[in-house]
Amino acid sequence: MTQESGTTATDELLDAYYRFFNAAHPCVLPRQCLELYLISDPLGLKLLYSIMQFIGSLYLPSISSAAIEVQVLEALAEDQVCTAQSIGYRVQALVLYSIAVFWRDEINRGLALLDQAIFEALGAGMNLQEFATKHGCGSPILEESWRRTWWLIYTTDGHVAGSTHSFLLRTTNITSTVDLPCEEEDYELMCVPNSRTLSEFDMREFTDNNGEQFLSFAQLVGLVRSLDTVFSNGRKSDPSFISTLTTDFDASIMGWYSLLPQSKRKLLRTKGKLDEQLSRANMLINTYLVVIHRPLSDLAYCAVESVSRCAPPPPAGYSSPDENHASETHTPKILHGIEAFNNLLTLSSSLKAHTPFIICMIAVTTITHLSACKYVLRGQALKLARERIRLNMGILKALGESWPLGERTYREVGVIAREILCLVDQEIFPPPAYSCEHNTSFSMANQLTFDFDSVTDLVNTFGFERSGLSTGVAV
Repeated sequence: MTQESGTTATDELLDAYYRFFNAAHPCVLPRQCLELYLISDPLGLKLLYSIMQFIGSLYLPSISSAAIEVQVLEALAEDQVCTAQSIGYRVQALVLYSIAVFWRDEINRGLALLDQAIFEALGAGMNLQEFATKHGCGSPILEESWRRTWWLIYTTDGHVAGSTHSFLLRTTNITSTVDLPCEEEDYELMCVPNSRTLSEFDMREFTDNNGEQFLSFAQLVGLVRSLDTVFSNGRKSDPSFISTLTTDFDASIMGWYSLLPQSKRKLLRTKGKLDEQLSRANMLINTYLVVIHRPLSDLAYCAVESVSRCAPPPPAGYSSPDENHASETHTPKILHGIEAFNNLLTLSSSLKAHTPFIICMIAVTTITHLSACKYVLRGQALKLARERIRLNMGILKALGESWPLGERTYREVGVIAREILCLVDQEIFPPPAYSCEHNTSFSMANQLTFDFDSVTDLVNTFGFERSGLSTGVAV
């Protein structure tokens, strides 16, 4: 390979990284800035740069990712950490590599890499604001990159907790004083404003501006912290615990939505570009809504669901819904959560630019949708549901082109779907079919404050009134 062709391939790999992966995992330096640092500190950035190239190769079928991963492993083995900056770059490399390895269907190795990233970040003090200030070399861009690195670790930990059904974060009890990330456009343009603190975020409901200064990535961090609090006691099978959990979840999400800045109530940014951080936040909310409310709904679990590693198991001792548990509240909420999630998938012009963690989110909502097809939906609602399931299967298949665990998930959900949709050997007596269009408590025509481009409206789901916020969940 000539030097020119090698440079072209390198540029292509970096192009793919920034085009498909960076927006959903925005911690490395903006490209223009990174290229300058590569000139001044090539040794410190060697491992990170190799991993960025490796991740870029996963989106380019014409380039062998296996050959590039050999270079990554060699760089890992010989990585010499000499400065605090080198430690920061190494931690960035480890967390990004952990995500890629996890979704390459090397789950245990991916989790071990994430553990290593957390361990080394804590050892360097990256969970403390002082790290960014002390080791930012006077550059607001580098300081912001260090802050984003810690919060990417934290949000990735949250995704992993959901994807592995542990629901408990490794970082739950770790002290974090790192300031919150700035707006994406500001970071991309290398124009970083003064950062905001966690304490300010936690007091935003008492300020006049209602948190207008806390933007996309910061809102995602806040959401994961709320979910971390809700799940702090784990997941138990006791019906009263599940009922309390659903109430706590609903209240937490209502609070998060009600304080979302007006500027962040639409997911499309300038020039029709999707806000990846808020899109991911909305997907998380709707996925957890489905998971948490399902045990109290009419959507029974089927044994075949255990085929999918993404599908959370039913609570221990779970029994099929009866007239006491079959709530008129929980099932419609789940159906609206599924609808909102599915609508989110149609917004993006490039599905590959989403974090691969949406693979499990798609699987969870699709499997629950299949249960709805069996137990609840009838007529036109059933036909439309099948169309949405078909769309989701197509998206899983497309994501599987870059992520082997996505391909495996596509096959697993296919097995589950074939069995659930073809179970005709037992008579099923479903409850009355739910009609999302005519349910007065959850009418999608009741479009209120939280527009989100008409696709992620949780107003109806959580019972906001036209005159303001209600004090509880609508029933």
